[in-house]
Amino acid sequence: MCRTQGRRCPSCSGTAGRESHNARRRHNRTIRREIARWAENYGEPPEIVRLLQQAPPSAARQWAAKHEAHEGLPPPATASGNRRDSAPPNSSWSWLTPHLIDQIRSAITTQGRTPDERDLLAGTEATVTAVPEGTNDTVAVTLSTGIVGFHKSFRGTSISVARAYQQDGYQQPLHEVAAWRVAATLGAPWIEIVTPTVIRAINNEPGSFARMMTGYEGETSPHHLRHAAALFDALIGQQDRHSGNYLTNGINGLGLIDHGYAFARPGDSCNFSEFVADRHGGGRTADLTEHERSALNRLLHSPRLADVEGIIQLDRVAALGQRAGRMLQENRIVATGDY
Repeated sequence: MCRTQGRRCPSCSGTAGRESHNARRRHNRTIRREIARWAENYGEPPEIVRLLQQAPPSAARQWAAKHEAHEGLPPPATASGNRRDSAPPNSSWSWLTPHLIDQIRSAITTQGRTPDERDLLAGTEATVTAVPEGTNDTVAVTLSTGIVGFHKSFRGTSISVARAYQQDGYQQPLHEVAAWRVAATLGAPWIEIVTPTVIRAINNEPGSFARMMTGYEGETSPHHLRHAAALFDALIGQQDRHSGNYLTNGINGLGLIDHGYAFARPGDSCNFSEFVADRHGGGRTADLTEHERSALNRLLHSPRLADVEGIIQLDRVAALGQRAGRMLQENRIVATGDY
């Protein structure tokens, strides 16, 4: 609320201004509560209801208008006509936009179909420990069911690194989920070497939650799995496959992790992928196998492209479909930098 001392809004220089602004803020919080109540009554997932309760009032109002939620109250009249119904720039929840809420909703309402996803969604957090490495804020989580995984919150993403990859901020947790959806649709061996991931709140912070994979960095992995990783990296437009983003000598021989900077569009920056390079450095090894062709066709004929549509941005969905179609047409893995 506006105060007589300390931080306050620039326009509230007097008692009348502060009272008017505080009245507007109380009214907008009331509207936000009504919108969240409407969402709950109409069967929106509990996580979306909680996000609407925490979103800036302006984002909640825009979401309500898009979804025809008519129970919100009309805006109050003010003497100055200068309404301030959005959160201040430094609000802890100012990152939430109507479109991002819809993306999170798409992920939440379509997850839990595989045993791995159900395992990640069950139970409560027993221990949460900060992981110091990485560009994004990450915590290691042990659930009450014994499942161990890594959680990356939306608010903990690195905006500067995202921009370096021509990525929009706060999209990385959704890309982690989308990469898993692609692997699950492709089937074996990709479903075995890509870490299962869901959207889940840990300590009331929504983000991606991926199952922990065991293994070591930089060790040799089975040849056939490296070939499978090449197709996967080329298909999802992986922009950041370095030695710290995969594990070897684990249970399955290879584990692909960290897909926040993926789903590149044509011309986006991409780091070198040794898996893709291997496929292009061995003569005809870039050619697709019949198993790979079958997997790509399965992806292209899946509903909403493995349910990725709605979870990630439309231009990135289009690029994913174009890469799959192009690989089938040319019968080969596309090269790094040609995503």
